[in-house]
Amino acid sequence: MRERIVQELLADPDVAAIVGTRVYGRSYLLGSVSQDATPDAFDGDGDLLATLVVVLEARTSRDAAGGSPDALVATQGVAVWALHQRDYAVVKAALRAVRARLHRARGLQPVLETELGWSQTVWTDTTPETLDPALQVPAMASRFACTVIERLT
Repeated sequence: MRERIVQELLADPDVAAIVGTRVYGRSYLLGSVSQDATPDAFDGDGDLLATLVVVLEARTSRDAAGGSPDALVATQGVAVWALHQRDYAVVKAALRAVRARLHRARGLQPVLETELGWSQTVWTDTTPETLDPALQVPAMASRFACTVIERLT
């Protein structure tokens, strides 16, 4: 799912106008933005350019009583973090473009999870202004709830 969201954001012209191709997926602490792992996210002076990081969060059950024994219905949490060296206005603009692309998105399919159906993505919240703990730069995240169905048989 993370890879599919990265693809969607890279293909969106409004997102690309702000972050270019600097959209990364992160698995827990792996794949975070750094000058070693993502050198294209930094300018010649070492300042962080506008960047997005897609992180999968918890998947929780949405099964109602009497649900199918052959499938799990769940909500997959996704956070899209926006970072920039010094400007919350750029961070907020990037997240507006992300919300416009992902909120109520239908018809997305996971790249690697072929057993997973994905019916809708809905924006749930946006964090207040904060600092990225590793880079100490302005950061905010918009979170989304993705409705998914996993076939068990």
